[in-house]
Amino acid sequence: MAFILAEIDQDAISKVNITGDPSGFNLDSSNIQFPPIITKDSKSASWQTHEAQSYEPIAFFKSGNPREIGLEFQWVIGGEWTPDKVHTTISKVKGYFYTAYKGSALKEYPAVIITNLYNIITQKTTWRMDSVNITYSPELIKLDGAWYPLHVKMAMNLLSATRLAGESDKTPMQKITKLESKPELGWY
Repeated sequence: MAFILAEIDQDAISKVNITGDPSGFNLDSSNIQFPPIITKDSKSASWQTHEAQSYEPIAFFKSGNPREIGLEFQWVIGGEWTPDKVHTTISKVKGYFYTAYKGSALKEYPAVIITNLYNIITQKTTWRMDSVNITYSPELIKLDGAWYPLHVKMAMNLLSATRLAGESDKTPMQKITKLESKPELGWY
């Protein structure tokens, strides 16, 4: 079951580059079957409220919360998209949560680097992964005598991460002393 993507989809996939550092995953045209769907792009704030007798509570701005982006990747098993190829990609992404530690000590800030995501993010930005959820379809396909889910979906939730001024993406968490006042975020 081979798929031929429309030219517009092929072009869209070529505009995606997402890497995990230090976990080493890479989501680009080599392992993305369809253009990722941006399911969420939000920004919020925290407010501290105080009761006011006979009135609505009075709210004071407390802090801004990080920008949050939800991404969804999908694969249909068949042709060049073997179960092993899809499983390897997903396993590397899930490995993001384990690579920042060496024993019990934090060795590096686990970053997700987005260098291109359509025209939504057009410059190198640093994120932290909040969650990754994998769902498998109930429909199955038989390949080489084994049964596999026909459709696999991976949903990632990313939060913007403030980078250190003048520091690399691999700066250990313990050395964070000064923060940029303005994180590097693309269009929003």
